[in-house]
Amino acid sequence: MTDSVDQTAIEIPIPSAEIIPRQKIRSWMANQLAFLESVYDLGLVISIVCVPLAMAGIREIGVAIFVICSLIMGMVWAVREIVQPTSTTRFSGAELLVLLAIGLVGLQLIPLSPNALAWLSPYSMEALSLWGTAEGRLLGTHPWQTISLTPGLTRSGLVLLFAYAVFFLSLTHRLRSSSDIDRVIRLVAASATIMALIGLGQLFFGNGKYLWLFDHPNRPATGAAKGTFVNQNHFAGFLALGIGPLIWCWQTRLKSATKRAETFVWQTRSSSGSFPARLQDWPGIALAAVTLAALFSLSRGGIVALGIAGAFALITSAQNVLKAGRMALPAIAFAVAGVLAFGADSLTDEIHSVTSVSSLEELWKGRAQLWMALVNAVPSFWPAGSGLGSHPEVYPAWLSTQTSMRYSHAENGYLQVLLELGVPGLILLLSGIAMCIR
Repeated sequence: MTDSVDQTAIEIPIPSAEIIPRQKIRSWMANQLAFLESVYDLGLVISIVCVPLAMAGIREIGVAIFVICSLIMGMVWAVREIVQPTSTTRFSGAELLVLLAIGLVGLQLIPLSPNALAWLSPYSMEALSLWGTAEGRLLGTHPWQTISLTPGLTRSGLVLLFAYAVFFLSLTHRLRSSSDIDRVIRLVAASATIMALIGLGQLFFGNGKYLWLFDHPNRPATGAAKGTFVNQNHFAGFLALGIGPLIWCWQTRLKSATKRAETFVWQTRSSSGSFPARLQDWPGIALAAVTLAALFSLSRGGIVALGIAGAFALITSAQNVLKAGRMALPAIAFAVAGVLAFGADSLTDEIHSVTSVSSLEELWKGRAQLWMALVNAVPSFWPAGSGLGSHPEVYPAWLSTQTSMRYSHAENGYLQVLLELGVPGLILLLSGIAMCIR
């Protein structure tokens, strides 16, 4: 009997000295992974919410902050992939498009032989034929060798493109659950709301400075709602990006409120009038504020874009046109009341300027001339483009009538991509859009 008891006692497993350190290592690794995720999330918040605000003073500051945050997010994601025991990262297909885009812009900066340059950039060989010759010695001592007509701007664009690529790829691999996606959607909605409030505040209670601090030599923060953008078209476009997430937040809020009302009627009644309960209705209030800010931006294209994005988001989220109309009615009513309360003269004048024109050419003014210049310039740059970021320096050569106004952007993303990156760049852009739709 004693022998069997002793034998049983001996067979009881005793933790070895190697198991405890192994458990500590696993616990330490879990803590480090959690810390890395916190750092990544902080970079994500700064990129989505703070970077647009940093554009108010000097645009380059906002760009620098975004590049730094993107690199930190990329490094954190890479370290996490190395440290964690198993990786859940899958090839999405976007990696190939990113590599091709970076390779295309890199090709624009590589010195090429005259034959290769003549094939990839016919305009360079014609317009810069004196470069490096005795007649054009003031231009440079060596012949022109790059596809890009503005290598400095293209190098800056390549850095920003790389930052966008790292941000996008790391984010797509970071979103592992629906809660992660929900968090990003709410961040975009919050960013649009903050920008709308800043735009309205500057318009009605501003001092002509952006964020009440920064002056701009040519475009004061008055006359229209602009937020931290010097161009109200860009401001309205930014709000259009946030209208869909705001509608999603509002729809989610309404669904959760309905479920709570059905399950806990007595709790809903007891707290329906409290301030925290009202605060939970912020998506509806924010949606009205964003709509009002877009109207006061006086950006015709931006207002149309916001309307299309809002209608699409309402119909897809409500899955019923009548229900979508009921959801949109309070926000539209609030926006109309705001316009009537704070002054509808400027908006009325803008509407009158649209309805009183006799032709589309008169409506678009200089944009039609700009677009025609880009269409005429594309045949000279279709193989590989004129260089990323070169649009402001290239398009004047094809304008039929020179004006004092300078267009930093083409006001048409597809034409600008076609000019700067050629047909390969446009194919990559359309492929990316198709991949997102799929």
